[in-house]
Amino acid sequence: MTLSTDGRTPGAGAERRVSVLTADRMCASCGYNLVGQMVVREPHYGMLIVRCPECAAVASVQEYPLLGRWAGRWGAILAALWFIFLVAMWPLTSAIVFGWTATTSEEAARGYGQYLRTHHREDMQRERDDAIAKKATETGAAEAATPIDPVQAQAAQMLASIGSNNSATRRAIGQVLGVTVNDDFPSWWATQDGDALLAEAGGWSEMVNRRAFWIWVPAALTVFCVGWFWSLALLRLRRRWALAWGVAIMALAAVFSGALYMDWMDDDPGWYWHVSQRFIAPRVALMTYVFCAFPLAAGLLFGRPVTRFFIRALLPPSLRGALAYVWTAEGLELPPDRRR
Repeated sequence: MTLSTDGRTPGAGAERRVSVLTADRMCASCGYNLVGQMVVREPHYGMLIVRCPECAAVASVQEYPLLGRWAGRWGAILAALWFIFLVAMWPLTSAIVFGWTATTSEEAARGYGQYLRTHHREDMQRERDDAIAKKATETGAAEAATPIDPVQAQAAQMLASIGSNNSATRRAIGQVLGVTVNDDFPSWWATQDGDALLAEAGGWSEMVNRRAFWIWVPAALTVFCVGWFWSLALLRLRRRWALAWGVAIMALAAVFSGALYMDWMDDDPGWYWHVSQRFIAPRVALMTYVFCAFPLAAGLLFGRPVTRFFIRALLPPSLRGALAYVWTAEGLELPPDRRR
C-alpha cells in the first residue's frame, strides 16, 4: 500500500492525519471504495485507520509482511508468467481471426468450384461421345468389309439407345471400342482461359457462394470476445491505444494469410476447388478482414463498460471490491450500494 504523508500535525489528543489512501480498499460495512480518504492515527491505540464517508465505519490499514521476501519473489514470477501469457495470446488471437477468414473464403469459392467440375465433366463427356461415335463409324465400315470382334460390333449398336446422361455406360462402351480420353482436370484446365470462363459463368459476383457469409455471424461474436479480452488484459491502456493493439492483431492475421494466399495463387491447378479459390477467395478474404475489424474494435472500445455492467448486475456491492480496478484504472469510482 502506498502512503503519501502531508506533513500536518494536529494538536495532542486528537486524531492525527498521516497520509492519503492511494490504493483500492473496500469498506467492510457498505462496500464503498475508500481510495482517496484520509489515513489518520487514532489517539487511544495509535492505530492507522480510515473512516468510511458513507457509513462512518472504521477500517484498519495496518498491514504486516507475513510472507517476507517470498512475497516479492512470487509477485515477480506471476508478473513474468502474465507477460508470457499475453505474448502468446497475440498470435493466438490473430490465428482466430485468420481461421474465420480462411473458412469464409474457401467456403465462398465452392460455387465456382462446382461450376468448374460440371463444365469439365460436360466437356469430357462431349469429347468421349465424339470419339466413340467416330470409332463406331469406323467399326461399322470395317464390319462391312471384314468380320470384326462381335463384342465391339454389339457395343457400336448400343450407342443408338443410350441417353446423353449415361456417361458411365458411354465410358464403358468406349473402353470396349478402345476409345480413351484424357479426362485429367489439370490437362483440361491448361487449355482453358480462366478469366473468360469466369466471365462466361456470370462473373465474380455471381460465382460467390453467398451462404458462406453466414459464417460472419459466429465470426463476429468470436472476434468481439477477442477484443473484449484484450480490453481487460490491457486495462492500463487508453482506449485509442487499445485500438492500436487491434491493428497489430489484424496485421499478424494478415501475415498468416500470406502462406494461404500463395497456395491459392499456385500455378498447379490440382483440383476444382483449388482453381476456384484462386479467383474467389482473395477478395472474400479481404472483405472478411474488413468486416472482422468492426467487432474487434467494438470489443476493444466497449469491453470495459460491458464488464462493469455485468459486475453490477451479477455481484452484490460487498463482492465488487476485488474487481474495483475495472473502475479505478480509468479514473472512475466504484458505484455505491444504492439500496443503502
